[in-house]
Amino acid sequence: MTALEGVKAICVGQFYFAPYCSLLMARLGADVIKVEAPQGDPYRRLPTVDTDGYPIQFRFLNAGKRTIRLDLARPAGQDVLRDLVRNADVLVQNLSPGAMDRFGLGYDELS
Repeated sequence: MTALEGVKAICVGQFYFAPYCSLLMARLGADVIKVEAPQGDPYRRLPTVDTDGYPIQFRFLNAGKRTIRLDLARPAGQDVLRDLVRNADVLVQNLSPGAMDRFGLGYDELS
């Protein structure tokens, strides 16, 4: 058994800190679902690619995670995230301050 086996985490973040935090959780056994914007994570567009054509930074930070693309500015995307969070133990996010609140997905709404 691993330290976080049985823990389900949702990651709403991009660039480094939230993806790295959830990477560590995945490596410790958590089931991590990464939520990306409709255009995908910015790291998907970096020029340094591995032999499979994926940017190395994206591959590193998202190993062991499942991914879903949601438009959190639209009610349908917000509803899907609420359903994901309802069944999760942890939400990790590093969007701009107040962004989750503007989407109607702040702490008070999701807790």
